[in-house]
Amino acid sequence: MARYIWAMSVTRERIAEEVVRLCEARGPGKTVCPSEVARALEAGEAEWRALMPEVREAAVALARDGRIAVYRKGRVVSDPEAGGPIRLGLPRGSLPAAAHAFGNQEIADVAPVGEVAGADLAVMGAFAGEVAGQRPGAG
Repeated sequence: MARYIWAMSVTRERIAEEVVRLCEARGPGKTVCPSEVARALEAGEAEWRALMPEVREAAVALARDGRIAVYRKGRVVSDPEAGGPIRLGLPRGSLPAAAHAFGNQEIADVAPVGEVAGADLAVMGAFAGEVAGQRPGAG
């Protein structure tokens, strides 16, 4: 059952969806401020500020599930429940859900982003060698 926050009509599920949506929209290596999530859900300053504790709670739950990461000063926070300023983003080495939609299921599930580019370059290099009449690995 959805829990409603105070008198607002924003559920925990909706907050979690917005956290993930904004993190994926920002992309790998980029982060969002929890206040961006709250502002996307509530327009009035008093309302979005009241939503901030729930945004942090949703972020902690999502981080524990591995769906996002909580960062401080560019590093993953070991205890996301600790106070202080935080940023939210995709876990390092992950691809957004769009990678799955474009048929990159295996790549998105196992390869960090930098390795994907390296693998693509290796395949392209082998193909270029074949086109030039060289066998791959025949250097």
